[in-house]
Amino acid sequence: CLGLVFAVAALLAVVLPGCGSGQREWEVTVENQGKVPCSFLVTLGADGSSKANVDGVAKGKPVVLIAGSGDTIVHTIKVVRGTDEQVLTPDAKLLSGKRYAIVVNPDGKVATSVSDK
Repeated sequence: CLGLVFAVAALLAVVLPGCGSGQREWEVTVENQGKVPCSFLVTLGADGSSKANVDGVAKGKPVVLIAGSGDTIVHTIKVVRGTDEQVLTPDAKLLSGKRYAIVVNPDGKVATSVSDK
């Protein structure tokens, strides 16, 4: 019985810190709602030196492009859909616990939003 108590306590010590850690992180997600695969390139960070990209995103559910801790700034977003290229410069502050969503609508237009994770 004492062994079971220690096992449960050890499990909680491992699991509980992980439960809250996601709330301290921010994330950038990408989603393609259209039929044409898309490529995404995002520059982030105080000086814009951090980059994340993914190519060939097909129609489907949102995908986490990058996540991190602390606060950051989303400087530029480049989306290429076929021969169409769109560049956005939101310079948006992204706080811990928030999600910055980049969505390509079925008509090919790029929309962004910030929400709680």
